[in-house]
This record gives sequence, structure tokens and C-alpha cells, in this order.
Amino acid sequence: MVQAIVIPANDTEPIEPRDLRTLEDYQAEVGGWIEHVDLPEVGVTLVVNENGIAQALPFNRRATFFWWFHQGYRRRRVRLVGNVVLVGLEGTDGDPTDIPTPIAELLLVPGEFAVEARRAGDQEWRSDPSLHPNYVEALVWACMVKELGETGLELRVTRAEGDTASEPPC
Repeated sequence: MVQAIVIPANDTEPIEPRDLRTLEDYQAEVGGWIEHVDLPEVGVTLVVNENGIAQALPFNRRATFFWWFHQGYRRRRVRLVGNVVLVGLEGTDGDPTDIPTPIAELLLVPGEFAVEARRAGDQEWRSDPSLHPNYVEALVWACMVKELGETGLELRVTRAEGDTASEPPC
């Protein structure tokens, strides 16, 4: 059994934890054959429907911005569609592992988040004064800042309480 998180394409549906056991469990969550998209820097794999675009599945804004934040070079190139399952990277046996606890907490534990920035070479992080109602909305804002901001700007997302919630890149 693998502890996973499902990010529905429908923004009105909550992001929820799931225990997945079989290939059929993953296929049921994404609605078809699966494809793995690894994010080694974060320690997660996004499991998506490999035919989602051909099936005209709906755009998954929350999963896409999560991916874009951690793999910035893909911004504006590829969008994730349909429901997305997050699990840990493959273990030594080739099977997915549990979602890392820090990522699960970011996505599942309510709280406000801030986006912090620093210029390359600077030691000090500067916080944007606006707070975001959840981790994903902060990621959306961070990606927008990265896209429209100055070159070489490093970004991270932190909980409003000050605990580091994510590290660059974006």
C-alpha cells in the first residue's frame, strides 16, 4: 500500500490523501493508462493519464502549477490534465513509495503561505506582503512572479508562521 495524494482537476474538489495498492487503483484515480512524471528535487512522482490530452481531460491547474514551480523550464509548454496522483519516487524495488511527509503537509494542512524572493548572490529573503490561502495558490503567485519578474530571482514558499515550506527553484 502506498500513501498518495490525489489532486483533482476540478478546483472545487479537495486535494485528498489516498491509500493505493494496485495498478488498477492508480488507473481508477486518473481515469486510464498511467504515466509517471518524476520531480526528483522534491522527491515525488506525478502519476497522470498518459492519454489525457487525446481524451480532452480538463486542465489541472493545481497540479500544473505544482509541477511548474518545481520544474520551471516547463512553464507555458506543457499542462497537466485530468486527476493527478502524487506519490514518492520509486524505491529500490521499482515501486512508488509513500508521498514525503513534508509535501503531504504542504498540500493537506490548512494555513496561509507567503512567497519570498531573493536576488542571486543575496543571503536575505524578502517576503511579498500578501498572504495566500493555501500552498497551491502561493505556488501560482510564485510562478507568476518568476515569469514576469527579473532574471535570476530565486523564489520559495513559506508558511505564514515562518516555517520554510518549499525551497527554490521556480
